Amino acid sequence: MDRIPDGRAKRRGVPDEFKRPAAEQIEAGGLRTLNVAAELGVQETQLRRWKSQVCTKGARFALK
Repeated sequence: MDRIPDGRAKRRGVPDEFKRPAAEQIEAGGLRTLNVAAELGVQETQLRRWKSQVCTKGARFALK
């Protein structure tokens, strides 16, 4: 595992190309967050965070 200079483990980045469809499955499909998270192998809280990054009122995804 890679380490940053102070010795802590470096976080694994998740690409937007993975986050976007995951959040859209919940928004468009009306699927439960718990079920989608289990299917994708991520924590439910992480998926909720990605979903909260979705802009309101029809805008797509507002990631960095």
